[in-house]
Amino acid sequence: MTDESRNALKNLTTKEQVFGAKFLKVVLQDQRTKIDNINDAKSKIIVKLIDSFDQPELQTFLIQSLSNEAQKQLFKHFTKDTWYYYFQYWPNPNDLPHHFENQPLETQRKILNTLFRSDRERFSYLKPYATPDTHYIQGVRIESKSTTEEMIQAETETLLNQIFQHEADLQKITFFHKKLEEQFEQFELETLYLKLIHEFKKNKIELNSPKSFSCYIKLFRLIDEELLLFPILETALLPVLDQVLVTTSKLQDFDWQLTILSQLPKNVLKNAIKRLKLFDSIREFEKRTLYGKLKETLEKQLHNPKANNILAAWEEV
Repeated sequence: MTDESRNALKNLTTKEQVFGAKFLKVVLQDQRTKIDNINDAKSKIIVKLIDSFDQPELQTFLIQSLSNEAQKQLFKHFTKDTWYYYFQYWPNPNDLPHHFENQPLETQRKILNTLFRSDRERFSYLKPYATPDTHYIQGVRIESKSTTEEMIQAETETLLNQIFQHEADLQKITFFHKKLEEQFEQFELETLYLKLIHEFKKNKIELNSPKSFSCYIKLFRLIDEELLLFPILETALLPVLDQVLVTTSKLQDFDWQLTILSQLPKNVLKNAIKRLKLFDSIREFEKRTLYGKLKETLEKQLHNPKANNILAAWEEV
């Protein structure tokens, strides 16, 4: 018997260990399959063993050693930990939807959040089977299949209002950002931020005044940390970032160029510098020329005391 098996048996009572040891021997040493005649008591012991192992391959092997009927019996006694393993690692995704639909909403959301980070393909496969949620929007109870989408749309509109209202400062934006993190799972936040960037672009804000520039800064502050979590946002943000870079490139006064770029938050600034460093790959002649000149100007001024944050970002890209 392996050390892993011995450690797993330690999680059983003395009485349970008798069946547990026999079961592990039959499965792992004798390689028996389609094991049947598993009652409730035995199912609970097998589930305890499954939860005690850390290797998904071994957990899968224990389940697959049972007959289809015995597996159905086993499912009745799965713990939250067993279900988390099952939805992440079970080799046949087609077996998952029926069980996923029967999970509590909280469990479904945690599973989706985990899969969003670890297995996007499985996440996309299971997401349509999630139970519709209930949310409150401005005190109104909403229940429908599209509740989450409606909630994301409502919060996107709220954020846009905060971005475009000049009296709404960055502190308010920070408050809403924290509220979103508490309200949504990661996979929902990605959708929300993509929608926010898309709606911002649709408004076609001319970057021609301090007030309009503040709108861009608010958006950048909102999504700056999210760029690390959701790489897809970089591509979505590119047209917005280009508008800032093109406007900055056309300025004749370097101090103004420095003033604009130094206000960009860290990750947005790094993306801007990455864009400038890759100016040769830009197809549009005018933009390529503007970015090349701005890059050259910045390189000459990187050790300007006013360019400390630009220098730090430049060295990281």
